[in-house]
Amino acid sequence: MNLTGTISPYIGNLSFLILLDLRNNQLNGHLFQEIGNLYRLKLVILQGNQFQGSIPPTLSNCHQLQVISLANNQFDNVIPKELGYLPNLRTLYLSGNNLIGPLPSTLVNISKTLQYLSLGSMGLTSFPPILFNMSSLLSLILTQNSIPGEIPKDFCKYFPRLQLLDIAFNQLSGELPSEISHCQELVELYLPYNNLHGSIPQELGTMSKLEVIYLGNNSFNGGLPPALSNVSTLKKVWFGTNNLQGSIPVEYGLLSNLVEFNMEGNNLIGVIPPSMFNISTLQIFSVAFNAISGELPPFKLPSLERLYLNTNQVSGNIPESISNSTNIFLIDLGFNMLFGSVPRSVGKLRLLQFFHVDNNMLTGERDGEELVFIDALTNCRSLVRLVLLSNPLNGFLPYSIGNFSNSLQSFLADDCNIQGSIPPGIGSLEKLNYLSLSNNNITRTIPWKVGGMKSLQRLYLDKNRIEGSIPNDLCQLQNLGEISLQSNNLSGPIPTCMYNITRLQRLDLSSNMLTSSIPETLWSLNNLIAMNLSANSISGELPVNIKSLASLENIDLSRNMIIGDIPSVFGEFRNLNSINLSHNLLQGSIPESLGGLLTLEAMDLSHNELSGNIPTSLESITSLSYLNLSYNKLSGQIPFRGPFAKFKAWSFVGNEDLCEQQQASFMGFKSCESITNKNNNNVKNILL
Repeated sequence: MNLTGTISPYIGNLSFLILLDLRNNQLNGHLFQEIGNLYRLKLVILQGNQFQGSIPPTLSNCHQLQVISLANNQFDNVIPKELGYLPNLRTLYLSGNNLIGPLPSTLVNISKTLQYLSLGSMGLTSFPPILFNMSSLLSLILTQNSIPGEIPKDFCKYFPRLQLLDIAFNQLSGELPSEISHCQELVELYLPYNNLHGSIPQELGTMSKLEVIYLGNNSFNGGLPPALSNVSTLKKVWFGTNNLQGSIPVEYGLLSNLVEFNMEGNNLIGVIPPSMFNISTLQIFSVAFNAISGELPPFKLPSLERLYLNTNQVSGNIPESISNSTNIFLIDLGFNMLFGSVPRSVGKLRLLQFFHVDNNMLTGERDGEELVFIDALTNCRSLVRLVLLSNPLNGFLPYSIGNFSNSLQSFLADDCNIQGSIPPGIGSLEKLNYLSLSNNNITRTIPWKVGGMKSLQRLYLDKNRIEGSIPNDLCQLQNLGEISLQSNNLSGPIPTCMYNITRLQRLDLSSNMLTSSIPETLWSLNNLIAMNLSANSISGELPVNIKSLASLENIDLSRNMIIGDIPSVFGEFRNLNSINLSHNLLQGSIPESLGGLLTLEAMDLSHNELSGNIPTSLESITSLSYLNLSYNKLSGQIPFRGPFAKFKAWSFVGNEDLCEQQQASFMGFKSCESITNKNNNNVKNILL
């Protein structure tokens, strides 16, 4: 309902009110004492708001109360002892507040009637002793506290009816006692994010009513207990991020009601039991980040929605039968040893949103031909992310790539030996925000239709063999934040219209054959963080009247043919970390203003025609760790304070008229004092 504001104290006048349910709104303020006037009230459900202050003790006047749910608010102070005087209270949910102090001893009065108790995020540092008197509890939630130590071996003796136990996000240690299996009524067991270790007890296989068991993010070791297969009621098993070893027991294929199976981040080996791919109820299967090997079993998983097999050692082909999992929306097979072609049958997965097969050995059906599986994937009208990078696909992008649904947002195919040109149809992908085709063998020009990708934020076409000019149509992509076109055969000028890409943060056009001067409009990109135009044939002067780029951190214009002076405005790029203007034809002096770059770490002005003194203002840049002024025409004294104390001779070599202070002599340059004396003698001789 999205209600806001406070609850009026006049609520106490609603004497016939039985149910007060305002959960999940944005109500705030205090809960007034007048709520205690609602003598007929049975349920108070105010969870998920922003109430503050103390829980009103007057709630104890509502003797018919059965449910108090105040979770996820901002109540503080102690839990009122008066709550222990509610004879009919069955449910007490107080998790997610700022309550302090121990549980009131008066709760023992309702220990035989209370069934649902939630005390998460209360700063508890031990199991409250009063809990062990609450034998009627069906649900106990103690998540996100700081309870240390071991789980008592006789824990279940005190909770014979317990159906749900949640002690996640605590500091439990030691082994999981086998006696936990004595909680025979337990349906859900949550113990993740603790410090439990040792093996997972085989006795869990005797818990005939268990449906959910989460033991992830602990330090369990040993193998998976085969006896768990005896619990036919199991629906969700999460043992991820432990140190479990061995293989997945074949018996787990008997878990006919299994919905979620998560073993990611362990040290499991062996093959996936084919019987597990016959479980018709399975929706989530994750064994990512293990050492699973062998081939993928045939898919007989009609309910499967998410498949995580990434970062293993799975080999063989992707089975055609993957198309049997018609409900799947996420497939991650990245970082394995799969080979062969991606089956065309993936095109039948109409609900597929995420398809990751990166870092394998997958190929096209035939080398040097169209990648037909990409054509098949255009039938997946919900596809959001397609990741193919680091596979030897050895083929061409199909013209039909433009038929991808507008749902496609990311297409990554770096390092795939993709050949041929970029199909013009790619411009039809209006929702695409991430396109990466780096390190391939793409040729010809960038199609002008790229201007149709209006949502594009990151464009990576570097390390290819693309030729021709940078199309002006690129300037229509006003959401672009990163452009990487380096290491191609691009020629011609940098488009002057690039100033339209106002969100651009990173621009890399290095190692091409670009000519002409840097457009003055390029210096108006206020959000630019990094600019690399190095290793081109750019000429002309750097504009003097450019305004300060406050966000610029890295600039590399090296290995070009830029002439003229270094603009003093560069000293106003206050966030600059590195500047490289080396291997150009720059003249004049080094601007004193560069001494104001107090965050600068690296500066390379070598191999130019710079003259004059090295500004002593550079001594103020304490962060400067790399400096190269070699092979210029600099003269005068080398500064020796601040960062200059650690620079070596190579930073200044090739400047014949430089000298150093005698007391700071360390690089082998001429002494400035001897030059001064020589000059004085020359003056005397002239006078004589």
